[in-house]
Amino acid sequence: MVMRLRNTWPTELLFSAVLLIFLTSCSGDFREFWEDPSYATPEIKPPYEGASVHFLGVSSFLVNDGDTSIMIDGYISRPDNIMVQPIAPNPVQIEATLCALNIKLNAKCTADKPNKSHLDAVFSMHGHFDHALDSPLIACLTGATLIGGPVLSQIADRTKRFFPEICQHIEHRFLDGKSSEYAFDYQSISVTLKKVNHSENIASKLLENASYDPDWTFPTKISQMKEGLSVAAHLKLRQGSILIVPTAGKITDEFRDKRFEADTIFLGIGALGFSSEEKAQQYWNNTVLASNAKWVIPVHWDTMTGVLDPTNPTLDIPFYERLDRVLRWFQKFLDNDPDVTLRPIPIFKSFDPFFPKPDQ
Repeated sequence: MVMRLRNTWPTELLFSAVLLIFLTSCSGDFREFWEDPSYATPEIKPPYEGASVHFLGVSSFLVNDGDTSIMIDGYISRPDNIMVQPIAPNPVQIEATLCALNIKLNAKCTADKPNKSHLDAVFSMHGHFDHALDSPLIACLTGATLIGGPVLSQIADRTKRFFPEICQHIEHRFLDGKSSEYAFDYQSISVTLKKVNHSENIASKLLENASYDPDWTFPTKISQMKEGLSVAAHLKLRQGSILIVPTAGKITDEFRDKRFEADTIFLGIGALGFSSEEKAQQYWNNTVLASNAKWVIPVHWDTMTGVLDPTNPTLDIPFYERLDRVLRWFQKFLDNDPDVTLRPIPIFKSFDPFFPKPDQ
């Protein structure tokens, strides 16, 4: 039986206390792996006409393939003190970040650059704040179509109410959650959203079981943005395919279909270190091996806070995620899968998601 948490801020304080208890395992090996120059993925330099990706932390990505640009999650505000203070999208930070990413805005960027990319769509993988907080405002500022589950509809409504002067209309397509798949086609990128289970970690359970006010407004507690529809994303580009699995939930046979084969998989590892090696192996088998991915990039491992500085982008690596444990498991799994390579990627900087050889 799940006990319902009735109060408001005590839930977030309890969440913080739980995280502090978890500060018993370090992540030094993972940090060393992520920062090892021998693993470094080079930043794309112009002239370049192929597929490119920017990683913005958690499971947020900007994906561009020439004629098409899409954003996955687009969590940019990254507010501090999220457990004890109300949060809201930060339009100044969002606009500055989009300008640094060379995305066209409805209002001109302060430091305008030529050849800006039009953002076609913003997809939210589920409704939690670290995936959906900024998605509606990004769509509003860029004219992109907002795509996600019913929770996203609520967040979009609250966004328009909170920013009436800059966000009066949002192009959207809200998914009803009744289907297991949703398909979208753009000029050079095809997107298939696949319904998946969210991670059952204790932090997510606390968020889901916290009291909910249907009339919430920004700024608000993180617990007001519930999970809702949870999906993974398969992207088919001209040069190859990408699978984004944002949360380490229970995956079974969702990706055992040739339609979901991918060259590269961005694999969420948040809270995976608190499961068992057996469950991690099942997760690996049903994502990495099921999709026949050649490149595995761990994501959703950072602290979810701390605004990214485009001139010196870094992500804080938390102690509480037990990332060293996950890294050891993955390295062990790689011994049986010699065709698979585990890679870190640049933060905020553009890179080729298909990792061509230096001579290509």
